[in-house]
Amino acid sequence: MAAWVDKAIQSMMRHRKSSALAACAICAFTVADPATAQSPHACVGLQDMRVPMTEGLDGFFFRVEPDLMMDTRLSDGMIRDVAKLSRSLETRGTTLVYVPIPTKGIVHSDSIGPDAARYGFDARLARALFGDTIAKLRASEVVTVDAAAPLIRNDAGETVFYGADPRMSDTGLRLLAGSIAAELGPEHQGTTEFGTTAGRPSAIPSHDRFLVQMACQASLPPLTAPRYTTRALQHSGPGADGNIVVVGSN
Repeated sequence: MAAWVDKAIQSMMRHRKSSALAACAICAFTVADPATAQSPHACVGLQDMRVPMTEGLDGFFFRVEPDLMMDTRLSDGMIRDVAKLSRSLETRGTTLVYVPIPTKGIVHSDSIGPDAARYGFDARLARALFGDTIAKLRASEVVTVDAAAPLIRNDAGETVFYGADPRMSDTGLRLLAGSIAAELGPEHQGTTEFGTTAGRPSAIPSHDRFLVQMACQASLPPLTAPRYTTRALQHSGPGADGNIVVVGSN
């Protein structure tokens, strides 16, 4: 019986050693995988997702479309339709404000990394094409907001889009709102003074981040934002008469 037990133990040890060697070989293969080695978060298969993605720098992820699309211009026909709608609303006392939203790739082009060349993304050309639509809309007398410049400049020095989510951050939304207000001018703004206070940061649910995390071995940066409370501090009266309709496109 003792001899049988001894042989069984030796067999188990040989099997365990073989399994360990096989596991080490698998680990070595995984580490040597070029796609994983080049990914800061060890991500694989991003291009095969339902919405193909690419990993940039500093925790940023970009959708191949629309984030890395070069030509986001409106067609001449669409511009004519928007201008027609604007004139129609104006006869009814309503001002149409058109807000083309720049893509994540345009705003955070410095965070795309080497994949920009793979997808043929040229930030300067993309910005020029984006500006072409704004120029044509304004030439058609449509009140149009150019939000690209303040979003790219970003005096706050914070991210405008979330890294692993396609949505704008609270900083981006604040800058966007400021661009709209600047385009409208003080005559279209009420005179009530508001005060906003920021609470403690809290996690933001993100299905997009969850899907990306499933393809990455390393943990992605969390999405957090403070909870804001806004109150009217002083009621001074309404702004100019008339209605305003804000329409955005991405």
